[in-house]
Amino acid sequence: NWAYERELDNLLWKIDYKDIQVNEYTPTTASGKASRSLHPFIRTSQVSLSSNPESDFRYSTIYTRIGIYRGRICAIKRLRKKCIDITRKMKKEMKTIRDLQFDNLNPFVGACVDPPNICIITEYCSRGSMKDILENEDVKLDNMFIASLIGDIVRAMIFLHDSSIRSHGNLKSSNCLVDSRWVVKITDFGLHELKSGSDLGEDSTDLEKQCERFMWRAPELLRNPDSPPCGTQKGDVYSFAIILYEVLGRNGPYGRIDMTPS
Repeated sequence: NWAYERELDNLLWKIDYKDIQVNEYTPTTASGKASRSLHPFIRTSQVSLSSNPESDFRYSTIYTRIGIYRGRICAIKRLRKKCIDITRKMKKEMKTIRDLQFDNLNPFVGACVDPPNICIITEYCSRGSMKDILENEDVKLDNMFIASLIGDIVRAMIFLHDSSIRSHGNLKSSNCLVDSRWVVKITDFGLHELKSGSDLGEDSTDLEKQCERFMWRAPELLRNPDSPPCGTQKGDVYSFAIILYEVLGRNGPYGRIDMTPS
């Protein structure tokens, strides 16, 4: 008990935002002078599909806010919250996520909780997400490659459902990241105590963008105004089925039918 409480109070997950090295970008003004400002690190990937080495496939540039923390390239996901109250429940949640290790889960590095830089730090996956890959027509997916991607998701979800997390709650193709070895890693699960109260950011006034987030959510959860933020295991199965449809059709979660928020 003493050792457990001590580990909770040590806040090993807490990261000082100043310790993260963010790429500095110098745009040129109309006068020709460079103005210095911080800009998210932009990485362009030109990759070859390992299942077909004779062809070279390129996909679109991936724009991701990343930084270097202790020599490790990490992804930075900002939470639009004014302040964070570090409760015991949040400490336990952080410890659970930090201790969760599996090949097909994107590792949690830590979190910054000092305003205005409140963010979640995770391992960076250089290939982007499955959504990026599926939307790029230059990337050809054969049956063996599709089976490998889907198998990774299945293994991740089985492990997650058997863990203390119990369910994902926000499974979708953009949360299925692909690393440099073409291994799928699931992200954006857990940490509901930390995420609670954060708004939708830049898309908060765009009704279509808001509704797009729910295309992977099970109907029974959409109808329930008090649905749990962690979702349900059955809801995860529904989300997984939508991803399967995306992979096979490559036309989005519901194909190219004209859908409106109403």
